[in-house]
Amino acid sequence: MFYPSFKLFVYLNDVNESNGAFRYLQCSNRFSFKGAINAYKDSLRYYFRGGKRSLYPTDASIGMIGEGDGLEWLSASGRPGDGVVFNVQGIHRRGDFTKDQYRERLVLLVDFRQAEVPVQRFAANV
Repeated sequence: MFYPSFKLFVYLNDVNESNGAFRYLQCSNRFSFKGAINAYKDSLRYYFRGGKRSLYPTDASIGMIGEGDGLEWLSASGRPGDGVVFNVQGIHRRGDFTKDQYRERLVLLVDFRQAEVPVQRFAANV
């Protein structure tokens, strides 16, 4: 995403480290465009080197991003009604969840952006 935009996730159920809490790479919203692209490419390289063939990298495969810069992944656990506001230009993802555990993470999503940026159209909006 290459325009100023913020999102608010309001949790509708309990979310923690074991069921995919939201994760954000500290200060990654300050990366240059080139730096962000390189960090993403690095995450894919580590991911596919591990033999995974899924759409989303795991924490282990992208944990090295930011290591040399002293950055760390922040995790946002919460209870129903708790919210997380974040800059979407930063590197973010859902966390991993415990294997063989029922995973449910329900959120209300609010998108804040400049008025001149087009709104995504979904079938329900047409």
